[in-house]
Amino acid sequence: MSRESNAEELMLKLRNLGLTPYEAKAYLVLLRNKVMTSTQISKEAHIPQPRVYDVLKSLEDKGLVIVSEGRPKLYRVEEPRKALKKLADRIVEKVKEDYLSLVDVLEEMYASKAEEAREEIWKLNSPSRIYDKILDVISEAQVELLISAYDHMLDKLKPRLKKLSRKGVSICLITYGYSEPQKYVDEHRVKKTIGTVIVIADRSEMVFVTDWHDPLRVKTGEKAFLEGEPVRTVYNVAEGIAQIFIRTADSKEVSVGGWQAYLEDVEAEYVEVIS
Repeated sequence: MSRESNAEELMLKLRNLGLTPYEAKAYLVLLRNKVMTSTQISKEAHIPQPRVYDVLKSLEDKGLVIVSEGRPKLYRVEEPRKALKKLADRIVEKVKEDYLSLVDVLEEMYASKAEEAREEIWKLNSPSRIYDKILDVISEAQVELLISAYDHMLDKLKPRLKKLSRKGVSICLITYGYSEPQKYVDEHRVKKTIGTVIVIADRSEMVFVTDWHDPLRVKTGEKAFLEGEPVRTVYNVAEGIAQIFIRTADSKEVSVGGWQAYLEDVEAEYVEVIS
């Protein structure tokens, strides 16, 4: 990494800690030069002289800079590890205070309108938000929970499901893949194929995931365009499997499945057969 790009990254991270652009510049200049006057800092950091005093006062208030008495005043940085740790702790504490002062008021405002929006359908795009919503719906179940999910999702879901089970909530679970029996639920079925992720709590709220996997190459998520000669097909109604195997120009045999395929090499969006 070049010195210039490294300086830009340091500036960005200092901004994230609440420093203004001028404060970040002054801090880095002072850090490199150990002890400086305000005039020296102003010139080297390219900060207007009338502004530099306010900038240095703010850095002093943040605990990052110490100033000597006398004329001219001299400035130096405090030991960064300790000073930045104290600054970060103050920021976290301030965020907590703001959260505590806001949450009750905002919850009251949200609750007053929540019932009006209850029947709406909302779309979530990122996997992290989908997971969060699934976990929220699971936690809200009071009587019964119906859930279908992929086996690799169980690590995140299992703690919530076990907690529901201990509360006496009836749980029906379907997993797609090869998971072991989940004995903490009332009913568990395993489907060795693909499926749709669905979560329904008390028949009142549902999460329906339309496309969990990335197309087209199942293992890498890369898009693919394949041409080749059909070799054979596999069709199993009981397990819900439909596959076609093709031999490509380089003599490789590739398995192709349909929407949300994960057992095959490729998830197909469109298949054209030319006689």
